[in-house]
Amino acid sequence: MVLAAVWVLGHGMHLAANSINNLAEELARQGVLDITGTDLYSLIYFLDEHLSHTLWHIGILGLASLLIYREWRRPAGVRTIWWATILAGLIYGFTSFCIFLEGQTVLLGFPFTIIILIITLIWGRKKLALQPELSFFFVASLVAAVLFTGWGIYWGGFPQFSEVGLI
Repeated sequence: MVLAAVWVLGHGMHLAANSINNLAEELARQGVLDITGTDLYSLIYFLDEHLSHTLWHIGILGLASLLIYREWRRPAGVRTIWWATILAGLIYGFTSFCIFLEGQTVLLGFPFTIIILIITLIWGRKKLALQPELSFFFVASLVAAVLFTGWGIYWGGFPQFSEVGLI
């Protein structure tokens, strides 16, 4: 419940602060009111782009960790359906890459994916056929890690989509 609350708190804060930030920038662009050089705007930007994303993404990673831990300790006892696991892992891995990149929280998301890959390859490789959730997060982490690595090499760092003109 705590992890879900952190996720919801971060996401809710992001939605509210992002709306206020967008309004402030639009008002400044129209010449109606320009607060972009003030401490108030700095606070709004911090809540929008830093604190909210960090809380939101910690909640996501915490819940993912909890699901992995639960599957590791008490497997569901069903076989992994690989086509569905790979498809879902591709979607979730791409989504994870996108939210951590655009949310400027690559320092949370990228190491998490690498840790999941290492733990699974060293201690969980033989469990994948009978632990669908572990398999799902392994595939998703592999996809995200490949995307992070490719993006980092191509751009020489981790600029957001919006910074390179893709949004």
